[in-house]
Amino acid sequence: MQSAPYWIAFGDIHDDVSPIADIPGLSEAAGVIITGDITVVGGVRQAERVLTAITARNPAIHAQIGNMDKAEVTDWLDGRGWNIHRAARELAPDVGLLGAGHSTPTPFGTPSEVPEARLAEWLDALR
Repeated sequence: MQSAPYWIAFGDIHDDVSPIADIPGLSEAAGVIITGDITVVGGVRQAERVLTAITARNPAIHAQIGNMDKAEVTDWLDGRGWNIHRAARELAPDVGLLGAGHSTPTPFGTPSEVPEARLAEWLDALR
């Protein structure tokens, strides 16, 4: 009997690729969902380094930026077909994924913060 396909989701990588090799089942998973904070106030160069380490283990990626990632990473993810920010994807029949990256304002002034009303607009648009 074959087990059902599964997805692995994680975030807050913050440029540290060292734990990726220790994620059990990563290579066998149907895919990987990156929930944000790929970098530490980084752009495309840093995000590419992280996503290259992940795709070496599993090339099926869905990802979005978090508040610690520069906005340019969204366009880079779009160009690879990986972006889930302000998007919905079907992972399996009757199983969907909806992305909303960034964060509400923090005391730290991170690069991708938006007011709560903006997040609500993005989610409403995905209905």
